[in-house]
Amino acid sequence: MLDFGENGLTGTVPQNLASFHDLVHLNFYDNSLGNRKVGDLNFLDFLANCTSLKVLALDFNQFDGVLPNSIANLSSRLRWLGLGGNIIRGGIPNGNGNLVNLTDLELHGNYLSGPLPNALGKLQQLWVLYLNNNKFSGSIPSSLGNLTKLIKLFMDENKFEGSIPLSLGNCQDLLELNLSSNNLNGTIPKQAIGLSSLSIYLVMSHNSLTGTLPFEVGYLKNLWKLDLSENRLSGEIPASLGSCTSLVSLHLEGNSFEGAIPPSLKTLRGLDEIDLSRNNLSRQIPEFFSKFLSLKHLNLSHNDLFGKVPSEGIFLNGLVLLCFFITCCNVKKWRKRPLAASSLKNRRLACISYAELSGSTNGFSVDNLIGSGSFGSVYKGVLSSNGAVIAVKVLNLQQRGGSKSFVNECNFLRSLRHRNLLMVITACSSVDHQRNDFKSLVFQFMSNGSLDQWLHPIEDEQHQCKRLSFIQRLNIAMDVAYALQYIHLHFQKPIVLCDLKPSNVLLNEDMVAHVGDYGLAKFVIDASHNPSKNQSMSDFSIALKGSIEYIPPGLFSTNNSIQAKV
Repeated sequence: MLDFGENGLTGTVPQNLASFHDLVHLNFYDNSLGNRKVGDLNFLDFLANCTSLKVLALDFNQFDGVLPNSIANLSSRLRWLGLGGNIIRGGIPNGNGNLVNLTDLELHGNYLSGPLPNALGKLQQLWVLYLNNNKFSGSIPSSLGNLTKLIKLFMDENKFEGSIPLSLGNCQDLLELNLSSNNLNGTIPKQAIGLSSLSIYLVMSHNSLTGTLPFEVGYLKNLWKLDLSENRLSGEIPASLGSCTSLVSLHLEGNSFEGAIPPSLKTLRGLDEIDLSRNNLSRQIPEFFSKFLSLKHLNLSHNDLFGKVPSEGIFLNGLVLLCFFITCCNVKKWRKRPLAASSLKNRRLACISYAELSGSTNGFSVDNLIGSGSFGSVYKGVLSSNGAVIAVKVLNLQQRGGSKSFVNECNFLRSLRHRNLLMVITACSSVDHQRNDFKSLVFQFMSNGSLDQWLHPIEDEQHQCKRLSFIQRLNIAMDVAYALQYIHLHFQKPIVLCDLKPSNVLLNEDMVAHVGDYGLAKFVIDASHNPSKNQSMSDFSIALKGSIEYIPPGLFSTNNSIQAKV
């Protein structure tokens, strides 16, 4: 393994790397390699000698030129090929289809052009395919339907045209699909809109899609975001959309939908943003929007709706009501700004002062203590600036590994976004009033506490009513499963939490479960298909991590037998 990722390396990749015949993992991610000249990728000709290579990460450098045909000669064992965020031009060589064991192909953020080769359909082991932010044109090949193991497919910000292939309905493991900002036309095939596996987001915005929204949209019961905005869709919004009860974001603006807003949408109580503006919707403004406690953005402007704005629930908040009217009065067309790949890398959390955190928790008073663990304590606080209720996790830096836990959580949280993972608001790395080092993380406050408190309630007046119904238990189990599915499959590098237990599962006011406490989370470097040889993280063999009774047995290897509670 050679890992030079995230440094300031410049120049060319040395050709003598080809002498390392046993090289399995080669990472030059996020450097400044390449001379911005044609031929920057010629070193790939020599890497064909590395017949054991499984991971080749060259993302976010300055490699120019075209993809050489020699890419087809890379190791047949290659599983991860990352070339995103460079200046690569031309098309994808047909020989790319020889890399039959690829599970991750990332070509986003380049200047690649021309049609996609049908040979992509030969990569039937692919889980992740990033083609976004390029200049690809032509139709989407139906051969992509052969990639039945895909979980992430990004083709946005290109020049694809024609219709969406029906064959995408074969990709029944898809979690995310983004076809936005192309020149696609025709109707939305029910085979694609009805993929029940989609649980992160489905985005087809900024195209020229026509026809009605198929009834099969109701199959997306686990979907987090649906964005079909800026198309030419017409007809009524199907009542089946009310079955998508996991939706957090719904964007249908800039179409020609007509009729009433379906009453069935009242079941979508988890929504925090709804945009139905610039359609031909008519009839009365529904009152059920006032029951949406998470709602932060509602835009119904430029329709033929009538009636008063709801005056209950969240609409009692004058600031939200003001924002609503400002949004309704805004007649400028919103244009989606392409998100540069580098902007995600450079994003950092805004910090908060020690003094403000101390004040919000009454000096970290015992009365505000929510819970404690090996790496720190968690306090309930109220920010004086806006009255927001927060949870403040103060790291115990005297505990061995406390600082590392803080770094781990920051690394994990900087790209986190899922409705079933605890969201960080900000962070603090400072000194306290005694000039001692102080590090903390500020999270959403979960008003219903931890799952552990509900499974093992304390019998007193405060907790005696904490009883979970069967349906609540089932929903919580599904929420946790969605969170694990997301971090195992959705991240660029899979993540293992290492300490998943009821006390680390938190419940909000709607009893939606959020998995938290990422201090022991580990990025998986590589995982062999052979379980007997699997060693994803280097320090698993050094020491056991987490609570003994909750350690997954597959994460360590020992000659001693360990008895664990179930």
